[in-house]
Amino acid sequence: MDRADNTKCRRTAANSGSHELDRRDAVRTVARDQVVVLRPQDTQNIIGAQHYGSYCCIVLIGTSSRPAIMMAQICTSNGEEHYMSLVRLMIGIFMKEQELFQLPRAWGIFSHGQKGDPQINLLTQRTETVFRHLHVQLEIAFRASLPAEVMHSPYNQLAVVAVRHEPGLPEIYVGNCLLYPRVHPGSLALTYDRLGVRQVDYEHDVGEKSGGEGETLE
Repeated sequence: MDRADNTKCRRTAANSGSHELDRRDAVRTVARDQVVVLRPQDTQNIIGAQHYGSYCCIVLIGTSSRPAIMMAQICTSNGEEHYMSLVRLMIGIFMKEQELFQLPRAWGIFSHGQKGDPQINLLTQRTETVFRHLHVQLEIAFRASLPAEVMHSPYNQLAVVAVRHEPGLPEIYVGNCLLYPRVHPGSLALTYDRLGVRQVDYEHDVGEKSGGEGETLE
């Protein structure tokens, strides 16, 4: 079996695993223009969202013991008022349940095609201001486009995925890149196998946050 066949088999297995997770209700999916929280007492281990084109994803997690994971998928083309209304909804939940978000961190994940857009720059600046006032560390990242076969996958492949792994830190993936934490122990591969989620590799960033632009995830 050649390399292309091996890649195809791995992709098929990954899609089958994702489909099985959906069937078992093991994944909590974030719909467009929705904010969802995965709390410690919830039965699901994974939360994820698709975001293409004019949608971004914001993830807020706690990094202490038994943290919650909050994820929002927001349309960026419906104007600043619409975007900020969902950011404020996230902040309201964060303020109400601060015990679940101790030592918080957040990420704003946008399409690579939006990088440098004046409207996106404004939205990221507004988001940074809000989180800075709450003493929440925020990073902005831009993701590369996903392959066509993933975008049209019948198994609803998720573009952003957070995996809860207690008592360790949650893991956040964007496409095939490990966004957080930067390095994870190899023992987690066994957990992924049990969940049916393929393990993916972290690929190095190209470009640091500066002047409204952030990391590029290829």
